[in-house]
Amino acid sequence: MGCGASNYNIATTPTRVDSTAIASNTKMANLNASQTTTGTLFDLISSSICLLLFFHLVSSANTTKILIASHSTQQTISERLKQELLNQHLSCYLLNESTPHALHARANAIQWCDVFVVLISRLYQRTSFCMEALNYAKDMHKPIISILAERTFQPYGALGAISTSAIRSLVLSDDTTFVHVASNIASSVRTQVTKKTNDVNVTDPSQVKPLYYDC
Repeated sequence: MGCGASNYNIATTPTRVDSTAIASNTKMANLNASQTTTGTLFDLISSSICLLLFFHLVSSANTTKILIASHSTQQTISERLKQELLNQHLSCYLLNESTPHALHARANAIQWCDVFVVLISRLYQRTSFCMEALNYAKDMHKPIISILAERTFQPYGALGAISTSAIRSLVLSDDTTFVHVASNIASSVRTQVTKKTNDVNVTDPSQVKPLYYDC
């Protein structure tokens, strides 16, 4: 028998690639990746917002609160002084004989503050609502800083005594001293005033709502 090469017909089954399935899987993968990225960004943004709110609350809680009391005739001076103290990163609120009007709001503002700054003038001394606020601050053992807004006026009686015992006494002589006075107040606050936790329920003065029976 002779040996010869034999040819076999090998049947090859072609492999069919389902391009539709691949495309669908690719889209699903891209969608999942997109959702994951979106979810990660959302989580990062949410965490950042929470951290910002937390630091804002901590910062607000640690900020020294200043109440500037004056007669309404010195309102312009009070507002300028307030702005200078805000520039010193201190929290400020204004009080005069008519604002806030409600008795509970006036008491709350004094309880809220860490330092009571009084702008001394003739009309402040003569106005009972002004002196009542100052006496209440003294009774609450608030550190008091006195600012003489009228160079020709010398306070007497209770106002003179409180002014003399203030942790700092300053004289506002002209426009150029506003920054200097604010810097002195900020320095006194940071070196001589220890923040204390209020034992009473105190609200930010800007958030106090009037009571219907206040008059």
